Amino acid sequence: MPRATHTRGAGARGFRGAPDAGCFPFSSDLPGFENRLVNQLRMWGPAALWVAVLFSLSSWSNPSGPSWLAVNDKTAHFVLFGVLGGALAAGRWWSDAAVTHRVAIAVGMLYGVVDEWYQSTVPNRVPSLMDWYADVAGILAGYLLITYLLRRRVSRADAEQWTS
Repeated sequence: MPRATHTRGAGARGFRGAPDAGCFPFSSDLPGFENRLVNQLRMWGPAALWVAVLFSLSSWSNPSGPSWLAVNDKTAHFVLFGVLGGALAAGRWWSDAAVTHRVAIAVGMLYGVVDEWYQSTVPNRVPSLMDWYADVAGILAGYLLITYLLRRRVSRADAEQWTS
């Protein structure tokens, strides 16, 4: 039986792709508002959880990693914020809230600014514009990668639906 799809955001974006609520692994049987709230939390939860991880990492006074993992500071920023970008892309993809790509990316970029500011309050940490540039590059790369992979997955599912 082919997987059912519908237009995301009740047609506001005009992009077919997200499976209907019955196919989505996070769907809930709660009634009305509670169902919508729980589903939104589940969809955006990974991004919120990763923000908490980033916040805790920014709280370390001496952020030296293991000796076997000699990673450039900018590379670490790029990778860590790339995960945030991917989580934001996934949250936007599965959410039925009217969140545009620009808004989701701007939220990630704004968190990068907040993170750099927060580091200025932590002993032995220094905020850096270059760190923020690495954060933004990571957010964009992660966001674009996950969006591409999700679109490709849907394209394959649509092709399989038409050929079966």
